[in-house]
Amino acid sequence: QGKRMGGGKGSIKEYVTPIKAGRIILEIGGRVGWEEVRPWLTKVCESLPVKAYPVNAEMLKELNEEEQRLIKTNKNPITFEYLIRNNMFDCQRQLSLYDKIWFGKFCYLDRQLNLKWKWVTGERYQGKY
Repeated sequence: QGKRMGGGKGSIKEYVTPIKAGRIILEIGGRVGWEEVRPWLTKVCESLPVKAYPVNAEMLKELNEEEQRLIKTNKNPITFEYLIRNNMFDCQRQLSLYDKIWFGKFCYLDRQLNLKWKWVTGERYQGKY
């Protein structure tokens, strides 16, 4: 039959904070070394319900520089972004909303095949992913 009007709001079951891809969630400042903070940040990342990894300012800078270098040296005019924006082969029907927004930028689930990730982090990152 439905619900009677006037019951007020229901109880709160959970709280949600939307986090966009590629955002810094936690930042630590002060006189502390990366080797001291990395184990603690790794534990924090493991406890989060999303895939996250600890990075320092040097790693972020290298990631951004490598991304800009790849964009600048790309000689192929047909990129993933071009295919999605122009809906080539009706690809938008098969893609997720995240691919339509970020064009595959933050979809690196396989870190073994991601050469950019390997080049920037090298052997410094010993995380689970």
